[in-house]
Order: sequence, then structure tokens, then C-alpha cells
Amino acid sequence: MLKSILIGSLIILFGALSIVAQDLQHEIIVNTEVMTSIDDGNCSLIEAITAVKLNRPSGDKGGECIPSQEEPIILLQSNTSYVISEVNNTTENGINGLPLIDVSVTIRGNNGTTIVRDNNSDDFRFFEVSELGSLYLEQINFENGASAKGGAIFNMGDLSLNDTSFISNSSTEAGGAIYNAGQINAIDVEFEGNRSFPQQLQIENPETIVEFAGGAIFNGLDSTALIRDGSFKDNGARGYGGGIFNLGTAIIHNSEFSENKALRGGGVYSWELLNLYNTTLHNNESLHIGGGIDNWGIAFATNVEINANSSTWGGGISNNNWLTLANATITNNTSDLIGGGVYNNGILLLENTNIIENQSDDGGGIYNLGEILMDELSSIVDNTAINGSNNLADLDPQN
Repeated sequence: MLKSILIGSLIILFGALSIVAQDLQHEIIVNTEVMTSIDDGNCSLIEAITAVKLNRPSGDKGGECIPSQEEPIILLQSNTSYVISEVNNTTENGINGLPLIDVSVTIRGNNGTTIVRDNNSDDFRFFEVSELGSLYLEQINFENGASAKGGAIFNMGDLSLNDTSFISNSSTEAGGAIYNAGQINAIDVEFEGNRSFPQQLQIENPETIVEFAGGAIFNGLDSTALIRDGSFKDNGARGYGGGIFNLGTAIIHNSEFSENKALRGGGVYSWELLNLYNTTLHNNESLHIGGGIDNWGIAFATNVEINANSSTWGGGISNNNWLTLANATITNNTSDLIGGGVYNNGILLLENTNIIENQSDDGGGIYNLGEILMDELSSIVDNTAINGSNNLADLDPQN
């Protein structure tokens, strides 16, 4: 019943929040790469955003940014890098390279449009979206942003992303690319090489480190991240969630997590509600628990492939609350100690799911301390344990 309600809600939610092409009502064309704010006959990105916020021209000369009464769309040039080298503003949430977004702002790039922080500049993220703000970004690459929270974007409002990438951004606390305390609606997005830790990923005392979460995305309490057609590759967190750290609601469809790394949850760490559909997690690594997924909340994974992930416990998945796997394949995952495919210390439901050819010291397929409900179409076979049970190490006397 819970699953049916959730699936129905997801269909409605995605239908209502899907990003569609917005009608061009009025264009503000950014005609210079220089980040100026003077009346020089040019329209810079900073001036364009400010013109939208204040609803007035950036200057009197021809070529300046001219907004209209209708909601304008800021257009960036194709094959152009907009290099930011100076801080624009500072709020209680950190330092920003571009004006605070506290109204509705739409920015569109084109093939090869990039916004990048100068390597020689102070650390700052690109955008902060306030609770009153709404930011739509399309066909833009964001590179080298750096902040304590949200290396590229700190969001408290509504953030919509379409055909957008985040490359080599970093945070020293949480959210290597994005720190979300509002709502994200993203389609066709790429996260690669983002980091959430101050140094290289070297963990000396894993039991004491819980900060530095969300190598690509930190999704906070009461926040929602809707992601479709996403790619998460080679992101890292010194703490939890190499790809995504979720404390709210994360709904991820048609996406791929690969080569991400963290202390716990190499691909995804989730504490609240997680829904994965048509998604692959492979070659992710956790140094402690949950190579692909570390789940402590309610999770549904349908039509998923979880393969070739590695960890100390739960090479593919670690489940400590409620997890439903439907039409899933868990294969070729490895763990050093227990649960090559799955480590379960909660409730695990298997529907038409195959757990095969995983390896561990004990519980090559599943190491179970909780409860397993399994239908006749599911199988746990051809797994390997070096010293214990090959397929299922079942320590729950009720099973």
C-alpha cells in the first residue's frame, strides 16, 4: 500500500515539476565576458542578474542590460567561459561570486557555455538562492567553485537545472557541488570530480568522522531533490555520501552513479526517503559501510543494477531500516568482512531480485541481522564467502 501511494505521488510530482522549455518573453543578452558593473555600453552577467532583481537597466548607454515588465531570460554566449575572480557578496551562508538570487531568475547558456572561478581568487561559490528566490539554469557548465557549504550553489528556494554540469567544485563541510535546503528539480545533469572534504580522501579514524558529506549533493532536512537522467562520476566525500547525502526526500530516475567514494555510502547515503528507478550504481567505494548505498531511512529501488561496488560491510548495499528491491540485480560486489551483496540490519523486501556472484568473508550474498521477505522470483545464488556462508548468513532466528 505504501509503495503504491509513493509511486502514484511520484508520477504526479514529476509531472507537475518537470522542466519544460520556457517561452521566450524577453531576452537580456550578455555581450561581454568581463564581470563589470559600470555604465560602459556592455551587459555583463552580474549586471544582467542585477537588472532582473531591480527591474531597471544597468546603465544609460546602448548595449547595457535592459529588462522588461515580463519575466526576462538572461542569455549567455556559446563556447564562452565566464571567469569570476572577485567576491560579489557575503551572507550568513557564505561567500558568493554572483548576486544573491532572491527573485525569479532564468539563465540560459548554449554549447560550451562555462562559468568558472579563477584559480587565483579567494574561495566562493557561484550562486546562493534565498527562500524567496527561484533559479532556472540551462546548458551551463559550472567549474571550480569552492565554499564551506555548496561549492557551486547554495539553495534555499527553488532550483531548476536542465542540461547542466558541475565539474571539480568543492566544499569544506557539505555539498561539493550543491547544498540544498529547498527544492531541486534537475533533468540531464552531470556531476563529476566534485569533493566534500578539505584534503585528499584519506581517512585515518573512520569512527569519528561524520562531517564532509555529499560529494556532489547535500540534500538537507525537509528538502527535496528530484533528479532525472543524472550522471554522478568520481565524486568524493570524506564523510557520508560520495554522490549524494540525503536527509530529506531524494527521487532519482534514469541515472548512473560510478566511481564515487566516501567513508559510508560510496554512491548514496540516505537517512529519510529515497526512491531509485532505472538507475545503475557501479564501481563505487565505501571505506566503511555501503559501497553503493547506505540506507537508514525508507528506500525503494526499482529496475536498478548494483554491481562491482566495494566496502568493508555491505559491498553493494547496507540497509539499517526499510529497503524494497524490485526487479533489481545485485552482482559482483565485494566486502572485506560481511555482506558482499547486502548487509541487512532492518527490513529487506526482495521482489524479482537476483543477488548473484558477490563476495565477502561471510555472507557473500547477504549478511542478515534483520528480517528478509522474499518472493519466489528472487534468488540468492552463486555468491562466495571466504570463511562463512556463501549465499546467506542469517543471524535472525525468526527467519
